[in-house]
Amino acid sequence: MFPVSGVPGTKMSAVTAASRLDAVREVMKSKGVDAYIVPTADAHNSQYISPADARREWLSGLRGSSGTALVTANLALVWTDARYWTQFEEEVDGNLWRLMKQG
Repeated sequence: MFPVSGVPGTKMSAVTAASRLDAVREVMKSKGVDAYIVPTADAHNSQYISPADARREWLSGLRGSSGTALVTANLALVWTDARYWTQFEEEVDGNLWRLMKQG
């Protein structure tokens, strides 16, 4: 489902964000995975990725072209640089995700 919401700078609904995070955690638990790293990358390490490869955006809601997410049973973190700090605050549910500022 792309884009996450129809309007840039808006957060996906809290229900959608929470349900996606819960679903990932459920699969992690069933597979015995303690941590899941979600990069902004595709299989070819392309500079620009297709919407089908935008896993970090789908999960966290952050549209920026740079960043990495980490999901554990108790934490959901996104690392990104200063270009996307304000965007993170506008697009991501801060009750679910924590911004880890790079740089």
